[in-house]
Amino acid sequence: MRALRNVGFLLCCLLPASCGAPQTSLPPTPLPKVICVLFDLSESTRTARIRDAYLSDFKALLEKMLPGDGIVAGLITQSSVTELRLPINENFPPFHPNTNNDLYVKGEAKVAQKELDRKKGAIYSAAQSLLAGPQERIMRTDILSSLHVAERVFGSFSQPRKILVIMSDMIEDSQRYNFEKERLSKSRIDTILKKEEQRGKVPNLNGVKVYVFGATAANPERFNEIQQFWLQYFQKSGADLQTQNYGAGFISFPE
Repeated sequence: MRALRNVGFLLCCLLPASCGAPQTSLPPTPLPKVICVLFDLSESTRTARIRDAYLSDFKALLEKMLPGDGIVAGLITQSSVTELRLPINENFPPFHPNTNNDLYVKGEAKVAQKELDRKKGAIYSAAQSLLAGPQERIMRTDILSSLHVAERVFGSFSQPRKILVIMSDMIEDSQRYNFEKERLSKSRIDTILKKEEQRGKVPNLNGVKVYVFGATAANPERFNEIQQFWLQYFQKSGADLQTQNYGAGFISFPE
C-alpha cells in the first residue's frame, strides 16, 4: 500500500496539471473591434495645441488596431447629420495563415504586420490632412447630430466590439441647445433628455463603449454640469460612458 502511495505522489509531481496545479496559457485573443472617431472641427478647437492633441490621441488609437479591426472617422460640424463623407473608413483584413508550419506562419505574420503598418501610416496621414482643415470657419458644434452618424457606422460594421471616441470640448452649440449659455441643472438635463426621447432623436448605441478626449469648460462647475449631461445621455442611448473615460486628454484606452 505504501508503494502505491509513493507511485501516486510521483505521478502528481510529474503531472502537476492533473493534480490541481495551475496551468499557464496564452492570453485570449481580443474580439475584433470597430472604432468610430468623431473630430470636433468647430472654431473653438481651431488652435495648434488642440489639433496636435487630437492627432497625438488618434495615433495612440491606431497603435491599438489589430488585424480584423475597423476604424472610421467623421466630423462634428454645424450640420453633422448631413455630412455625407467619412474621410477615414478602413477595415483591416483578419490574419488567417495558409499553413500550420510555424516557420511559414511567422513569415506570413511579418508580411501581414508590414501591410497593417502601411495602412496605419496612410490613415495617420489622412488624419493630419483632416485636422489641418477645413479652411472654412465652423462656428457651431452639433455633437448630438453627429451621434446619429456614429449609429449608422456601428450598424454597418460586423465587428462585435463597438467603440466610440469623441475628440471635442463637448460643448453643444447647435440650433437646439447652447451649453455655453444655459445652466444644465438636474431638472434641465431631465427636460432635454425627455424632449429628445419624445422626438425620437436619441440614437441607438446599445453596447457601444464611449471615450471622450478634449472635454473642457469655463470652470469646474460648468465642466461637471456638461459631463453629467453626457453621462446621462449616453446611458439613455444604451452606450457605456464611464466617468474616468471622460476628460481633457488621453489617459487610458484598454481596448
